[in-house]
Amino acid sequence: AGIAGCTAARFFALAGARVALIDRNPDPDAYKVVCTHAIQSSATPAIERLGLAPLLEARGAVRTGARFWTPFSDWIMLPDDLPRAWGITRRSLDPMLRTLAAETPGVELVLGQTVVELTADSGRPAGVRAIDRDGRSRSFGARLVVAADGRGSGIARLARVPGRVRRHGRFF
Repeated sequence: AGIAGCTAARFFALAGARVALIDRNPDPDAYKVVCTHAIQSSATPAIERLGLAPLLEARGAVRTGARFWTPFSDWIMLPDDLPRAWGITRRSLDPMLRTLAAETPGVELVLGQTVVELTADSGRPAGVRAIDRDGRSRSFGARLVVAADGRGSGIARLARVPGRVRRHGRFF
């Protein structure tokens, strides 16, 4: 139930799907500690479709433009006609997005559960099985499982989907 999972859950639910949004952390106010967040301007259309823009504005998210300096090309400035980017801490963004997703009709937020198995029916995905911290098991039937659990995805490993690491060539 991080940024990617909440976004996917809300979009699927807005399209009419029933969604179980599962996260191992039991705290609804959890956030990714090692990351501040600058949301690039290219995400503005998705933010608006999500209904997140008014919540960001109400929370005081800073609208920014981008300027980068490199020793290779001096200043890089983006054109003025691009939408403005957003600056907000993960401490604010993650719980805000989780609440937005959880309040979407069709989304069930399930906290404190860890997915430990992908279930199958005749060789096709049929859902997941999760356990809580006390070892109690719960199954979720699904025609589609979206693993938005990030780099080193445990769910991808369960599905035997090999990870890919590609050089991105970034210098900052």
